[in-house]
Amino acid sequence: MSKLDDILMYMRCALSAAAIGILAAICTAVIPVRALRRRVRGKMRNWRHEVVGTIRMNYAVRRIQRRQGPLRVGFLVVLDSCFQLSRVYELMRKDPGFSPRIVVVPDVARGRAHQEKILKETSETLRAHYGDEAVLLPCADGRWMDISKKFDVVMTMCPYSGMVPPLYTIPHLASRGVLVCYARYYTFIDSVWGGVADNMEELSSLWRFYAESEADCERLGSRQAALARHERIVAVGCPKLDTIASFEKKAFPRKRVILAPHHSVILKDKGYSVGNFLQYADLILGLPRKYPQIDWIFRPHPLLFSVLVQKGIWSQAEVDSYVRQMEGYPNCIYQKGGDYLETFVNSDAMIQDCGSFLPEYFYVDHPQLYVIRSEDHIKSQYGKGALKMLEACETASSSAQIYDFIERVVVRGLDGKRSARRAYFEEKLKRNFPHASEAVIEDLKKSLVR
Repeated sequence: MSKLDDILMYMRCALSAAAIGILAAICTAVIPVRALRRRVRGKMRNWRHEVVGTIRMNYAVRRIQRRQGPLRVGFLVVLDSCFQLSRVYELMRKDPGFSPRIVVVPDVARGRAHQEKILKETSETLRAHYGDEAVLLPCADGRWMDISKKFDVVMTMCPYSGMVPPLYTIPHLASRGVLVCYARYYTFIDSVWGGVADNMEELSSLWRFYAESEADCERLGSRQAALARHERIVAVGCPKLDTIASFEKKAFPRKRVILAPHHSVILKDKGYSVGNFLQYADLILGLPRKYPQIDWIFRPHPLLFSVLVQKGIWSQAEVDSYVRQMEGYPNCIYQKGGDYLETFVNSDAMIQDCGSFLPEYFYVDHPQLYVIRSEDHIKSQYGKGALKMLEACETASSSAQIYDFIERVVVRGLDGKRSARRAYFEEKLKRNFPHASEAVIEDLKKSLVR
């Protein structure tokens, strides 16, 4: 588009915002009840945000459709283990209609030491996998650079404004005329956290929210009305899990079991808290010694040890000692991060308490044990859908039950949940697998390429 088009867009945005602001002032001036007046003004602000955002997006679409050359797409990645659209990126690299690039951005929410450590690890992992030229680290002289002019579309892996620098938040990029897309880094599970995450204000600035199913679209639409009104929620399936189909299970002489504790270890009156690591840390540490005939893969959530240190629950020396002992076992692998789907495929079972791993492990059709604090507690954290999912896998709320799973299911091979697990996967999870990534690319081409 020409400079004149840009000027017209900004004029329309300014006029629309001013008109709605004046209307809000007039309407609320006559409302005598203060609480009601604030509520009405809040709704008018949301309406103004929606109108202005829609104008910007429509102009951005027109600009992209008129521009010659491939679609410039940036993939914003914070953690190498949370690159849920990696398959979309890989397909775009082979398509001349796209010019994709990975942008590594820092996690600024958990201290400078954690930020530098994760930034270095993520950059090195992605560059080793895709090449140096594929990965951009937009930092010069200690300052983070604005990337809004480099891309037509940005696929963000992290929706949280408090976790990344302001330049890389969804609202900022959208305000600069970039079309921002998002697909969850976790597979949706009906939980306290799922409801909170889908209600986030920044999601209203998305151009596309790629949902897992039509039911997911309806659920999101009830929480993000603006996205639903403008048909910006599109059901594609779960792109993150497409790569599972590309891995072939290797033949190992011994059973391989994943240990995956979550970071939400602090019990809260309200909010999401399902991690049980503090209760079972000693048990986990002793498993490789108790069962030397099994190979163990210790895969804690990337934030677990950072949370323990940051909250003063463990010291860094205690963390280092624990990790050193796990790494000291000849039959134990400590995975610090990176993609875990190939690990899923090449395992025989998993013991875990991570909400997103629960549905994802169904895709590899291996037995899993989900560790809970108690029946009452898990019902306070999960809704009916998630509880139904738990019925299709094993659960444990004690050390004895964990040992029973290992000896009965892993050692003896008595997988009593196989039929229920497969039925649940076919009915509830399989949609568009393993072609959800192709559906994302098809939507982009249909909407933006002329």
